[in-house]
Amino acid sequence: MVLAVIVAVLTCVSVGVSLLATVEFARGLRALRRGSPPEPVRAVLSSDSGAGVPAALIRSAAVSAHGAPVSVRVARTPRDVATQVAVSQVRAAMPDADLSEVVAAPPPRHVAGTWLAAAAASEAEGIIVFLDHCARPSSREVGPAASSLRDGAVDLAAVCPHPSPAERSPGAVAGARLAGEMTPLLAAVFGGPGPVPVLVAARGSVVEAAALDPLALNRPCLATAVALSLPRSRSVLLPRTVGCVGADPAATPRVLLARHLLFLSRLAPARTTALAAHFAAWPMALAAALAQGFAGGAGLVLAAALACAVASRLLVAATWSATVQGPWRAMIGFVISPIRDLASLGVLAHSIRSRRVRVGGALFAMRRGGILSPASEGE
Repeated sequence: MVLAVIVAVLTCVSVGVSLLATVEFARGLRALRRGSPPEPVRAVLSSDSGAGVPAALIRSAAVSAHGAPVSVRVARTPRDVATQVAVSQVRAAMPDADLSEVVAAPPPRHVAGTWLAAAAASEAEGIIVFLDHCARPSSREVGPAASSLRDGAVDLAAVCPHPSPAERSPGAVAGARLAGEMTPLLAAVFGGPGPVPVLVAARGSVVEAAALDPLALNRPCLATAVALSLPRSRSVLLPRTVGCVGADPAATPRVLLARHLLFLSRLAPARTTALAAHFAAWPMALAAALAQGFAGGAGLVLAAALACAVASRLLVAATWSATVQGPWRAMIGFVISPIRDLASLGVLAHSIRSRRVRVGGALFAMRRGGILSPASEGE
């Protein structure tokens, strides 16, 4: 009976997470329907790894902006020659693109990518779109995120990661799919800071205000710092996707997801426990039912818990998965949900087991509250 009660508690948490995810889905649809063309928009790319900002990302952002009111600003350090060369190549190929650079040396105590993003986003009017290094956006992906903020109902909008059509690496594809599947659940559990920050659009005034927080520049990225500065009702996750690749080993979707999960675990440990309970509910209910059967009072509890766990997964599959991934892949994902939940639980456990993380080639310790501080190899 004790096992049945534990399974029932896990299932109740799982149902709550699924219901919150469904509410977020409805909010995202409303934000998309209310959207109108924004004016103007600035896409911000900041150098945060030894390889610099990928030329393919700059090109994708410039193509998205080509012929539209979108400016692309790339922030780099004076020693980042790779990014300088990449910008020059894109300028030569697309002379009409609105592409500019910000060159500055961030203080060593701050996260370089976050500090550079703040420098690139300063004094911006309208909407700012932050892009992670693994993103390869198209105009159809940048536009909806920016336009969803136009009516003033929300101040920040994120989208779900998805494998880019150009990505052929099985590891990168699997990492992007896992990040995309987890993002709606992260938004449901953690609110605005939850979505994996691959493409995030925010109002320039909100970004400027968030950057004034002394702790903002020690967050993993500026988009996350902006989300933390807003109440939950002012952030939304859109049922749209952005293509991701794993060309840079230091900035693959899997690396980004692991770093983000570590951040969320230090930011809100209790919510992280709720997320773990959600992933454990269906596998544990299934295992308990197979081991004990459905006889007696404990069996009835297990049967009810298993039915609720299945219904909660079906709810997410019919909303987020069907819209973002397509009906066929959503159906396959629902069928293999117990296995996928175990894999997600393993990724979560692996991501949060260490306090140290590399951001932009520098080693940081993830402190309580999701704050990054410089760390040494021996710490």
